[in-house]
Amino acid sequence: MAIEGGRFVGWDFDVNTGQNQWFGDLHGVFGIASKTYAAHDGEFRKRVHPDDLDAVMHALQRAQKNREPYVAEFRIIRNDGEVRWILARGKFHHAVNGRPERMLGLAVDVTERKLAEQALADVSRRLIQAQEQERMRIARELHDDINQQISILAVDLNRLGQQPPESTARLKSIFDEAAVRLSDISGEVQAISHRLHSSKLEYVGLLAACKGFCKEAAERQSVNIEFRADGVPSGVPQDVSLTIFRVLQESLQNAIKHSGAQHFAVQLRGLCGDLQLTVQDDGIGFDVVRATSNHGIGLISMRERVNLVKGAISITSQPGAGTEVNIRVPMSATHRSHEAASEVA
Repeated sequence: MAIEGGRFVGWDFDVNTGQNQWFGDLHGVFGIASKTYAAHDGEFRKRVHPDDLDAVMHALQRAQKNREPYVAEFRIIRNDGEVRWILARGKFHHAVNGRPERMLGLAVDVTERKLAEQALADVSRRLIQAQEQERMRIARELHDDINQQISILAVDLNRLGQQPPESTARLKSIFDEAAVRLSDISGEVQAISHRLHSSKLEYVGLLAACKGFCKEAAERQSVNIEFRADGVPSGVPQDVSLTIFRVLQESLQNAIKHSGAQHFAVQLRGLCGDLQLTVQDDGIGFDVVRATSNHGIGLISMRERVNLVKGAISITSQPGAGTEVNIRVPMSATHRSHEAASEVA
């Protein structure tokens, strides 16, 4: 009864005759419509997935030789063709002369656990890929853009030191131009810094950080970004704030880079204890299904972030019809009663 209640399958294997007695949840694990089943040990081998059979047999031989518990995790093929993962544990019992004569054990279906582990491993792999791509992008920006601008400015200043202009007015003009170039470089370094970590998000809150980012992006890229906010509570939890801010960064940067549009709309709203962010453009659009199936790191990163805070994300787009990214993230109960703030910019 304990075995059946726990969805286990037990076995009693006679080493001398090769006969195997199975009992327990045979239907749930193996798809066998019976509570007991008797067969030769070859029947078990046929049910083990071919790719796992050598490892299973090696574990059995090692347990018998070393007189140690048998433990193995492997796939089996049910009667209906479905592949399931099971964890098996057993022990050989020996005769007076020391020879193994019997083996008792239990097996339990661990398919759900294995699927969860695989999903977590896949998430970790994709997050690492996203991190590496972000590092590569930042390295390219620093090397190909910032570093080259600094090098060119250094050459110009060195030339100025060797061949200074005759007029004071010309010298002032050159220094003014250098100051502008340094200011541009500083702005680009600041933009990279904000993408890595926004101090505004930490010190002035989500609303001001989102508004500031939209303003800076519009000025830097020479586009129009309309930012609207309504009912956004104060004191948004840090994990929720970071998720919304990162999704705003990713979606808006993607839209500016790929959509071909000049006008973008960003809306941040508080709705019944949730926060909703919408980013829209009227650009060329794209095939969402194809982009997702091609493992686009940006889309994956946004989905993973939103999933981590129990939120929902939808991306609507069609070629030639623009794009809308919409996320909705729940606030924790302790923050739902805070005073709301509204703003249109």
